[in-house]
Amino acid sequence: MMTFVGSSFTKGSDSVPGGTSRSRLKQLLLGCSLALLVIILTQDVLFEFTPLNRLELSTIDFRFRQRGPLAMPPESLDVVIVEISNESFKTLPEKYPFPRSYYARLVRNLTRAGAVAIGFDIIMEEPDEHGSVHDDDFRRAIWESNIVALGGKTEIGN
Repeated sequence: MMTFVGSSFTKGSDSVPGGTSRSRLKQLLLGCSLALLVIILTQDVLFEFTPLNRLELSTIDFRFRQRGPLAMPPESLDVVIVEISNESFKTLPEKYPFPRSYYARLVRNLTRAGAVAIGFDIIMEEPDEHGSVHDDDFRRAIWESNIVALGGKTEIGN
């Protein structure tokens, strides 16, 4: 029997300050297990944890209602996005990819309407399958408007 100031304990008992190596190992394993559980439940990098995703998605509408509407910055009112949607596919007589003359007409109309910049997020790698006259028309409309930015890819190689 050993005696510390104000307490006594038996060597190897669980009442030792700091515990035995066995109880320390249990505490370490419990702490590591809890830390791992928190990491797994809060990270979506390695895999999708469906129950948490469902919970998050089920509360998103509520959180937006709680936040309320945001004020629209005045400068954002000057931005208009014209997209090619599923509705476009249904209403236009041509099937996608559309003749480039469609894009030429769009550029001319937007320029006349006062657009200060027009961007196309479409990669046109091949010549227009409807004929080179459509490519020429689109090229001319871009040159005349002088406000069009086209997306593309750059390949650097041998």
